[in-house]
Amino acid sequence: MGEASVVCRQLGYPGALDFYRKAEKKFGIGPRTANRWLSDVQCAGNEATLAECTLNTGIGVCASRRRWSAGVKCQDHDDCVSAPCKNGGTCIDGVKNYTCQCAPGWGGGNCSDGIGHKAATGLYPRMSLEAIHIRARTDAMTPHSEITVSNEKFTHWEEMEVPNSHFALENGELRVTEEGHYLIYGQVGVANDQHDATFKYSILVHETPFLKCESSAGGSPPQYTCYTAGVHYLRRDDVISVMMECDRCVVTTAEDSTFFGVIKLSANLHLL
Repeated sequence: MGEASVVCRQLGYPGALDFYRKAEKKFGIGPRTANRWLSDVQCAGNEATLAECTLNTGIGVCASRRRWSAGVKCQDHDDCVSAPCKNGGTCIDGVKNYTCQCAPGWGGGNCSDGIGHKAATGLYPRMSLEAIHIRARTDAMTPHSEITVSNEKFTHWEEMEVPNSHFALENGELRVTEEGHYLIYGQVGVANDQHDATFKYSILVHETPFLKCESSAGGSPPQYTCYTAGVHYLRRDDVISVMMECDRCVVTTAEDSTFFGVIKLSANLHLL
């Protein structure tokens, strides 16, 4: 098991579950004429690679017979531990990877992209032809997925990934180009904050607060988050932005925890 543990570690796995003698016969691999490069290998079990073990015959000098061939069964990582699949997606663990089975209406590798209508250009906007979802980003100068802000408009947003004639994003302000009723939503992920017991932010429409959220800013992962949404009638060139109203609050940008966006509602939808 000492040698097996080193083999698995060298291959990138956390450890070994089992080892096998007569591996060629058991697994049906390796022709009789295959070269054998090592024999009489002795490992303590804590080495990073086989090269750090005692190689009694040296590399390329192999005294072993075919029936002495060895195989290992490695322990795989559980790639679903971090819950990478969003919006109700189901994670299926693989070998050094995972697959997300997305809930209806969601797609992408992590089920974070909404599936809507196909645009005439052949590109798929994030949610629908007249909707946009903007994720927060961490500046290149910031090593961690946290940003400290104080009473200021939040401008740390990802650029729009696909061309979209319905919206424009500049300096943290999202501008709409079509008049109508829109669902406006947003969420701010709050990292552990020692400076302010309360965390506040507002979603502004033309610098006027439309949606407001307030929550505790203390704690550690899973972070407390604040989500808010509402319907507003927007005119052409109206702008939406997010304003932080706290003293040195720490915003997390990890795992799409901070975002905002708008969805244009159907023209024939009667709103009370």
